[in-house]
Amino acid sequence: MTSASWLVPLVTRPNPRGTLICFPFGGAGATTFSRWSARLPLELDLHSVCLPGRETRASEPFVIEADEAAERLFEDTSLFLPDRTVLFGHSLGAGLAYRLACLWQKRRGAPPRGLIVSGRRPPNQTYVGVDAAEDDQRLLAHIRALGGLPEELLSDETFLAHYLPRIRADYQLNASLREPELTVLDCPISLFNGSEDPLVDRLSVHEWDRFAGRGLRAFEFPGGHFFLQQRPAELIPRVMDEVLLLLSVPHTSQDRP
Repeated sequence: MTSASWLVPLVTRPNPRGTLICFPFGGAGATTFSRWSARLPLELDLHSVCLPGRETRASEPFVIEADEAAERLFEDTSLFLPDRTVLFGHSLGAGLAYRLACLWQKRRGAPPRGLIVSGRRPPNQTYVGVDAAEDDQRLLAHIRALGGLPEELLSDETFLAHYLPRIRADYQLNASLREPELTVLDCPISLFNGSEDPLVDRLSVHEWDRFAGRGLRAFEFPGGHFFLQQRPAELIPRVMDEVLLLLSVPHTSQDRP
C-alpha cells in the first residue's frame, strides 16, 4: 500500500466557504487542474487527486483495483466536511468520484454537497472503449480517435514509454469500477458532456438521474470526449458557477422543506 497523499492542494484559503476536489481522467495527474486555480472563486479551496505512478508519485506502483483506490481516497479525504465539499471528475475520475461519494454516504452518514460528473456513462453501464490488454497500436489508435493527446506526443517514443504503462493501469482501474451496489446519493448530481463524445450515449447518460436523490442538472458542450481540454474558457466558469450553486443547496434530508 502506498503512503503518499492522494490529494494535491492547488489553492488553500484561511476560511473557505467550500472545497472543490477534482479527479482527473485516465493517464492524467493533478496538474490537469492547475489552470483552474486562476478562475477559482475567492471563497473556494481547490484540491486535485493524484494517483500513484504519476507526477510527484511517479516512483509508486500503480493502483489497478477500484476498491483499493476508493479506500485510500476515503482515508485521505477524511478531514473534508461533506456539507462543504463538491466532487468533480472526468471520465475515469467521474467513476472514482461517484465511488468516493458513495463511501462518504455509507460510512460518514452524508454524501458530498454535490457531485459533478463529466464524460462518464452512468454507474449501471459498462465502459465502451478498449481493453487494457490490447496491443500498443490498437491502444494508441483509440487514444488518437478520442483526441486526448496531441499528435507530437503520440509519436514521441520516450513519452510513450512512460505513458502507455500508466494508461494501461488506468484502463484496468476503470474496468474494476463495477459497482457492487448501485447507490442513490442524497445530493444533487450535475452532468457535463461533450456533444460528440463517442464513449457517452446522449440518451442513456441521463440515467444518472436514477442516482441523484436530489435531482440532476445536465449541460452539453460542443466537442468530443476531451471537451474539457478543448473548451476550457467555456467549461471552467460553468463548473465554478455550478459548485457555488451546489454549496447553496440544503445538504441533509432533514433540511428539505
